[in-house]
Amino acid sequence: MSQEESNTSNSTDKLSIGFVGGATLNSFNFNGMMLGFSSGAYFKYQLSPALDLQPELKYSMLGGVRRNAVQDFSGIGGNVNSIELFNRDVQISTVDIPVLFRYSPVAFRTENFTPRILAGGYFAYAFDLTEHQDKLFNFSDGTRVFTSGLIQDVSDYYEKGNFGFIVGIGFEFTGAENAFGIDVRYRQGINESSLVGFAPEHMAGSIRMSSLSIDFSFQIFH
Repeated sequence: MSQEESNTSNSTDKLSIGFVGGATLNSFNFNGMMLGFSSGAYFKYQLSPALDLQPELKYSMLGGVRRNAVQDFSGIGGNVNSIELFNRDVQISTVDIPVLFRYSPVAFRTENFTPRILAGGYFAYAFDLTEHQDKLFNFSDGTRVFTSGLIQDVSDYYEKGNFGFIVGIGFEFTGAENAFGIDVRYRQGINESSLVGFAPEHMAGSIRMSSLSIDFSFQIFH
């Protein structure tokens, strides 16, 4: 085997490709969480016996719970005095690009079991943002009407791009051909997600997204 063929073989041996996905508990910087999920692919490259670089490409359903709010229209003299908003949760569909370093202490590894510590960053692009809400309409004649299960497009109120950091722990079982892993990850957004300063008031406020996830991975190429 030539030196060039040997180098190519060694590089290929260090590369792994597989599927990754799982369930997430998502929140804004308010009380309340909502369930989501993610799915995609990972590309792992071995930098050293104990350290891997793992970029990923994923679709994620993120979001969080918003506070109850009141829209006051009493000052404009219309038929509606106010609208009260309840049970507000925002669902955000994103394309994610996490880039992680995986550290696996050699002293704790066995032939088929590898514990690992994860750390890195991510960029996410939001392409669909909807708020699910209930509304109570208070009319000027004293009538009140309650509506539930409403869906509002809120794309104009949130940043499309979001970036932050990821930390976590996990382990991997290795077989003759494939590997199966489980990670617990915490993800925290750094940049401000809200585009709203003070008005409309029911959409205003500082927002940073975070999530706690359980991710399962399955290697398909090595």
